Amino acid sequence: YCYDRFTDDVDYPSRTRRLLELFERYDRKPTLLLDLACGTGSIAEEMAKIGYDVIGVDYSDEMLGIALDKKFESGLNIQYLCQDMRKLDLYGSMDVTVCALDSINHLGSLRDVKKVFLEQYCQLLDSLGGSNLMTDTEEKCLEEILNDENMIHKVNNFIEIWDKRFKF
Repeated sequence: YCYDRFTDDVDYPSRTRRLLELFERYDRKPTLLLDLACGTGSIAEEMAKIGYDVIGVDYSDEMLGIALDKKFESGLNIQYLCQDMRKLDLYGSMDVTVCALDSINHLGSLRDVKKVFLEQYCQLLDSLGGSNLMTDTEEKCLEEILNDENMIHKVNNFIEIWDKRFKF
């Protein structure tokens, strides 16, 4: 619930169009898509609306509960799994993996980031032409947003704090 409140300004249809542009640019025609760290399922919903078979994976039962509510409301056929992105068990390979909206930033170490990339590689290994797309906040973007200060974003009773000094 909190996550969707903080991201209510995200244009998910636009982000989805950008992913489709990247598929086209790199001549990818995926059918089975893994939405890694899918959160509340907003990207998964958009991709399923246009015909992709989507598996959404997230570590948070609460986030997946919201995603399932959206799935039942929309009637879209999305499979959601509660798994750690550092250790996936998907019973097969994916055509493409998408990881969006700063999801990698939730990992605590560079070692964990490497594990995620290895897991994604293993999931794409059997799929000829498999692709991995990561869309996370770039340092330049953070510098423009934060300058030399922290950012505090308040939504009702919730507070999100971005601290530019944090590095792992």
